[in-house]
Amino acid sequence: MEQRKKALIVGMAKSGVGAAKLLAAAGWDVVINDKKPEIPDLAEALAGIRAEWRLGEQPESLFDGVSLMVISPIIPMTVPFVRAAKERGIEVIGEIELGYRYSHAEFVCITGTNGKTTCTALTGEMFQNGGRHTFVLGNIGVAITEHALDTREGDVVVAETAALQLEGNTLFTRARRGFATLRRIISTTSARWNTISPPSARYSITRRRTTSPCSTTTTPWCAPWPATLRRACITSPAGKRLRAGCSSEMAL
Repeated sequence: MEQRKKALIVGMAKSGVGAAKLLAAAGWDVVINDKKPEIPDLAEALAGIRAEWRLGEQPESLFDGVSLMVISPIIPMTVPFVRAAKERGIEVIGEIELGYRYSHAEFVCITGTNGKTTCTALTGEMFQNGGRHTFVLGNIGVAITEHALDTREGDVVVAETAALQLEGNTLFTRARRGFATLRRIISTTSARWNTISPPSARYSITRRRTTSPCSTTTTPWCAPWPATLRRACITSPAGKRLRAGCSSEMAL
């Protein structure tokens, strides 16, 4: 009998809950962990999900048998327990990476400092008006892992992806099936990376997409999209609102 794989989820906010649900549905043995010993409403959020609860414990004490660790976006990849996990051969990823691996949809990813949520919501509406079955997910409020298993070929995931969520990604930032949009970066991003912008996070989503369309602040906001989607953008109410409110600086 094939041995079940074991995953450790560290951080049980929305992304952790989504990751636990997905991994349990995919047949993993799931261990959930958070620095808080008690989290209100977590039991309700995980109702029906088989998982080993290890709240309030140090993640390093839970590594035995673990082959995958999914961490909250608020946890830097540089903290000691993440480095210790990697040294033991445990793969460490973020929730977006996990959702992407189990999704069958194309991805439209919007990141940057300001305007992400507005762009994400309007872009989702435009894809829906263009006739595509669309999921609007990510930092806008619904974890990608919550619906990854619901996606089918031809679907679109429009994802708001904050820089914190772009750490710990491998396949996702090398994706060939999707589009990436980089909104302008300002100095509010400096606290975590000690620099005005985090090349290893935000810029990786554009740098690695060598064969997929990618828009930046010098590209017309819908130029890289297929003709049918561009027409939907131009004619839809959302597209008209977005074009009216966008300058060349706000590249979508």
